[in-house]
Amino acid sequence: MKNIKNQKGAISLFVILAMLFFLAFMLGVFSITTRRNAAQLEAVRETAKIYSSGIDANAVYDSMLATSTDVVIPISTKEQLIKVRDITGTSTTANYTINGKLYTYKSGASYMLANDIILDLASEIQGKNDIAIYDYMLYDKSKYKINLNNHNIYYKLSDGSLWKCVFYQDIGTSSSSANRFASADEAGKCYTANKYSILYNGVDEFKKPWTSGKDSFEFLLTYSCNFVTSGSATTGYFDINGKKYQRWRQDNNPAKETVYNGTGSETAAGYTALHTGLGTDNYWGGLTLSTYANAYINGSVGHGNWFYAVGVCSTAWHPTYGIPTSNTVGGSARECLLFVRAK
Repeated sequence: MKNIKNQKGAISLFVILAMLFFLAFMLGVFSITTRRNAAQLEAVRETAKIYSSGIDANAVYDSMLATSTDVVIPISTKEQLIKVRDITGTSTTANYTINGKLYTYKSGASYMLANDIILDLASEIQGKNDIAIYDYMLYDKSKYKINLNNHNIYYKLSDGSLWKCVFYQDIGTSSSSANRFASADEAGKCYTANKYSILYNGVDEFKKPWTSGKDSFEFLLTYSCNFVTSGSATTGYFDINGKKYQRWRQDNNPAKETVYNGTGSETAAGYTALHTGLGTDNYWGGLTLSTYANAYINGSVGHGNWFYAVGVCSTAWHPTYGIPTSNTVGGSARECLLFVRAK
């Protein structure tokens, strides 16, 4: 009898627990359903409010998700710069969502830098040739309507310094290539993907007191002069990690300083070497206006040579790769980049 009573007690306890569990489950379902219905009711009320207020529902949609054709589109990342660059014609469009808002990138749209865009210098060009540079888009107003909005594109070096690209030339792969500057004026200001220069008017703002009590420019010059041979082909690549660049300070904008030919031991005013990874042969002494017509600017200061050339002009072509560099790094290269320190 005692065992039977125990069994009945256990069964009763199990039934009570099962009922409690079922009750809790039903209460949970009821609570979830109630909250869902309340949310739906609130959405219906808000929708009714919109319609009763006379607001155009399409306008509400546009304000939340899309922009009209006259809205200025913000650019805050490299990826967005690429989107803008890839708009190549009137039929090309691309959608991009920024902070929950859908923008349509297309030809003729207006853009604005929302912040400084900081790119890692080594990541952008290390081990590369035929590089993609975005800076020219900021100045090519006929194709890209980008307002700088007191911001800029900068490149960060491993020491934390920030640099502004002021010149790029890709002369091409043969002496018949067309990427030369037609004149000194074009070499001073030109805004295309393969020939980009803001040397004449885009440098002066970066003259700063890098050394105590004295304003000067700090420059970084590099070429695609790290040569790699594969089979019968030899290709030049940029090598920032290997420090194949010149870094120095000088007093004047090189587009506005001439040092006439003398002994070849002359230098740009205030020249101070910081790193000479391209060597110092061929009369290196900073950058000044070229006394030789083949280049706009060069680093063979006080001499008729045109090594360390920045801006190969007309039909000029230095043997092998086109742009004269120095004997230390092979004599010539296909691509040239010049930066001025900004911060």
